Amino acid sequence: MKKVGLQFLLLLLMPIVIIQTQLSAQNIRIEDFEKYENVDSLKKAWRVFGYSSLDMKLEIDSLNSPIGAKYVIYNYSGNSQTTWGGALEMTSLAANPMDLSAASGIQFLMKGDNSGNNIYVRFSNGSTNWASQLIPVGDTTWQLICIPFVADAENGFTNGTATTEQMQEDLKNVTDLRVYIDHPTIDEVSRTLLFDEFYAVKFIPPASGIEIDNFEKYLTTDELKISWQGFGYSTLDYSLTKDPQNAALGNKYFTYVYTGDDNTTWGGAIRTKGFTADFSNVKAGIQFYMKGDGSSNRAYFRIASGDIKWGSYWITLEDTTWHLVKIPFIADSLKGFRYLGTSDPIFYTDIGTTEQLLNDIKGVTEVRFTVDHPTIDYVKRYLYFDGFWAVDEFPPLPPATVDNFESYTDTDNLKLSWQQFGNASTAFALTQESDYVKEGTNAVKVSYKGAPSTTYTAIRKRNIIPGLNFSELNGGIQFWMKGDGSPNKIILRLFSGNEMWASNKIPLADTNWNHYAVPFTVDTTNGFRYLGNNPDNPVWSTDIGTQDQLMGNLSSIDQVRFDVRGIELNDISYTFALDKIEGVDKLSSDIIVSVREIGNENIPENYELSQNYPNPFNPTTKITYSIKKEGTVSLKVFNVLGQEVRVLFNGFQKVGNYEVSFDASQLASGVYIYRLKNRLPCERRFPYTVAVVYVADTLRKSSFTRQSVF
Repeated sequence: MKKVGLQFLLLLLMPIVIIQTQLSAQNIRIEDFEKYENVDSLKKAWRVFGYSSLDMKLEIDSLNSPIGAKYVIYNYSGNSQTTWGGALEMTSLAANPMDLSAASGIQFLMKGDNSGNNIYVRFSNGSTNWASQLIPVGDTTWQLICIPFVADAENGFTNGTATTEQMQEDLKNVTDLRVYIDHPTIDEVSRTLLFDEFYAVKFIPPASGIEIDNFEKYLTTDELKISWQGFGYSTLDYSLTKDPQNAALGNKYFTYVYTGDDNTTWGGAIRTKGFTADFSNVKAGIQFYMKGDGSSNRAYFRIASGDIKWGSYWITLEDTTWHLVKIPFIADSLKGFRYLGTSDPIFYTDIGTTEQLLNDIKGVTEVRFTVDHPTIDYVKRYLYFDGFWAVDEFPPLPPATVDNFESYTDTDNLKLSWQQFGNASTAFALTQESDYVKEGTNAVKVSYKGAPSTTYTAIRKRNIIPGLNFSELNGGIQFWMKGDGSPNKIILRLFSGNEMWASNKIPLADTNWNHYAVPFTVDTTNGFRYLGNNPDNPVWSTDIGTQDQLMGNLSSIDQVRFDVRGIELNDISYTFALDKIEGVDKLSSDIIVSVREIGNENIPENYELSQNYPNPFNPTTKITYSIKKEGTVSLKVFNVLGQEVRVLFNGFQKVGNYEVSFDASQLASGVYIYRLKNRLPCERRFPYTVAVVYVADTLRKSSFTRQSVF
């Protein structure tokens, strides 16, 4: 089945953790045309207009309908009066708006007209219109069109420069939905488009990769059984299920029925028939949607390359909601695949190597899902599958919220969860002041005062029960912060019992809102380092810790703390603000990771923006620079159109040498410029240097060439 408009950006593979997200399909039916008796009843809810529109009809044809028995026919023509085209509009939404904000995108079925024309979809909340990318209508077979709810002119919807967050707000009250034929060729030819099954869906097919099967192309179970086989003593039946409201992807899914009985020796399985594929150029691994049976049985996914077999980690079947199973192309018995050899079903003690796996997936001849030795209880159990893909990137998990401060009614209520301490502390409060709130209506405002005996101030959320689990997230912890204009710095700490981890120092100088992040990596510059396990003496450990140690502690975080230490000895009061603190699987695109001072015993004599290192890099690199005079410093990245795409630093810095990390994995391939500016106190002159960055399309590696201007 053909997918349209889903060419997302390819992201570089991050460290993999195997997860299953707890999500339900929850697809929202917008229209399926089954309730209309005739075209007159249809026209009470839909209309056509525009010079190109001719008419619409309700077709009742269960044999040719992709699902159900009815669909709508839209007739149009390109004629001399046409200025923009024509439209098919769902007018009934004006009186009955829909909240589609919980969905990931919109999908519908379309049968094209063999022309070179295009359509686009538009939705509105009455005041704001969002239009999708253009979708060709040349395919004369039924196809599933999927458009994600992202603010992207090429891959989703657009409304000028509006953001995805703004779109989510507008989706809460959709009052109009239209399908436009866009400037059709003026040829006086009457053409026909067919539409059916408009849904707002929880899941959207992968942006890239290789489709193993999505089950949309099968009209009957008999057709499904040409491509798939169920076998083994435990297998009872398998079939195609047509149910767009409950499918994970599209309109159809695979149902597998099994039981444990006296005949069972090893279990049961489903497998592809006549399948061949080369997965060696796919970066991430295998993903599929599954709905379990609530049992304690377990299963595994298998890839065969001729006689050579690789099996996944054990997959539990307890989750009875649609959830995503992800298996990366790594040799790891707990996270990815392990070598099964050429005998079946022997699990080798040597799990093999990732290099072996990547070589074997060049010629995959079968994929299989096996329920292994189910409990003999004679209970008929049902498993459901949808959307098997080999993908370039796994979709990110939803954020794990630490706090967005929206649930608190006042400061007293806030203090039930948060505490300020330290002898520099003066006050902290829940605020609704517009200058101190970044998202929503609430944020936290923290005040402190420097003095001759000042040591520190801190704010913490403690005794979090149950502990926050960040261990499945590949990104880091990110938060919005409005600095206080001081030369002081703040540290983020995470606690798991007595185990403590701390970030690098983050400047408080910038009084604008900035989005900061600390990645979940053991790194003294960009991530966390181990502090030890003595709460009375939280000094830096000489051992920065290991990644395994960090991931273990991230499974149960019971305290999140922000510390301002080494406060300047003065009598000045400062106030900063925090908002929307969360652990994420993928860092936001506007994130500032870290900036640190390096080697400042040598006072710079000149401004300098150095060549990055390493070069080329994949996906991050470090940029060093020197500041000759203290002042407001900004280091920003721009595209070739001069549009700002990333702020690496923006705030006050003293004279010195600095290093910042730049992650290009979330930027499209192309040419970029990064620029350093230093605004000096009481001066209008802006010394700066510029450099050019090239992100290679094919290698997914980045390299810089440098030019300097003063």
